[in-house]
Amino acid sequence: HRKINTMSYSVTSLQPLPRWVIPMAGFLFLAALPLDRHISSLMPADSTRFGFIHEIFRALGYFPPSIGISALIYLSSNWLDRSRCKIAAISVLMTSAISGISAEIIKIIIRSPDIVPGKEGDWGPAPWGSEWWDGTDFCFPSGHSAVAWGTAGALSRSWPRLTPLWLILAAGCAAGRVQARGHHASDVLASLLLTLIISYILFPSTYRSISD
Repeated sequence: HRKINTMSYSVTSLQPLPRWVIPMAGFLFLAALPLDRHISSLMPADSTRFGFIHEIFRALGYFPPSIGISALIYLSSNWLDRSRCKIAAISVLMTSAISGISAEIIKIIIRSPDIVPGKEGDWGPAPWGSEWWDGTDFCFPSGHSAVAWGTAGALSRSWPRLTPLWLILAAGCAAGRVQARGHHASDVLASLLLTLIISYILFPSTYRSISD
């Protein structure tokens, strides 16, 4: 009888980022800069009310939904691929949180004021005031978009076949922020670039051991 050895080997549980995605995001950001004024001027007035779908997409840019998604994925590990689900849950939570926090910190440093009708594309910067830590009235980069891109990116690296779905959801959030004149197009693309860099730093590659 011939003995058949079973060997342990490693497979990628969290897919590495393709080499071209970060340069591509950087190119899109730079390409959007000269178009900010024109794109923002085409958007509806500040007082425009948007529908339910718009608000759903915007909600994806808040951190609580990312926490909920992470928790749901983690709980799913009881009957799905345990290792993959745990890694995915951690990556969603960390990427979205650190991306959102980083975007808010950069806002305070860059100090690009919110879009003002007639002054679309004006970057500022706003002067430092007594409440210098408050980034509420700044728009670069987009915090909502950073959280949404972070969640979508982490999900894409865990379940790459569903990448179009994740990106549509995040892009919907980003487009909604531009539509509502909350951000320039370059703001939301800068968030995409930021998120990709953070994802690459946090999770260059993740492996799990399985037996065949």
